[in-house]
Amino acid sequence: MENAVGGTLPAASVDRLVRAPPGGGTREAKDIYGTARIWAVGALPVVPDPGLRILIGALEADMAAAADRRLLQALAVLAIVSVIVFAGAFLLAEYSIRRPVGKLSAIVGRVGTGDLSARIGPFYARNEIGALGRSFDSMTETIGRKEADLKTAANKLQGVIDNITEGIVTADEKGTILSFNPAAE
Repeated sequence: MENAVGGTLPAASVDRLVRAPPGGGTREAKDIYGTARIWAVGALPVVPDPGLRILIGALEADMAAAADRRLLQALAVLAIVSVIVFAGAFLLAEYSIRRPVGKLSAIVGRVGTGDLSARIGPFYARNEIGALGRSFDSMTETIGRKEADLKTAANKLQGVIDNITEGIVTADEKGTILSFNPAAE
């Protein structure tokens, strides 16, 4: 810290400083060169208020240097913690939302093309997306069973139609023949 002894203050600043209350205090004042200093002002405790004051000044930059260093350290820690929190939030969103939703979308696309064997499989998410995946698997299994039951029923019905001695012909509304049984041949 620069030595303040012998520093020159403008008269207005000295007047303001010496008019400080007898208990003292601190003030900021610039010397004749424009350098900001923090001045501590106090009365002599052994002499009952003779108007004598003690002035001690230090450069404002020197007094703020330690606080500035602590501020920079705190900002650096805050930046590091912010990066860690951001990275954690990104990874959490990536693995708990984006990837599971992408997997669901791919499976829905496969089912949309008629692939009822498409399944999410062991779904690792334990949240709403995981519940949706398990429900989707359950739905496609149910649809697959219903489709198999319909095919079985259709095969049985076709067997009955093929073995009936009466002729059966099916046609659309325009009269185009769609199918007929052996008896109709």
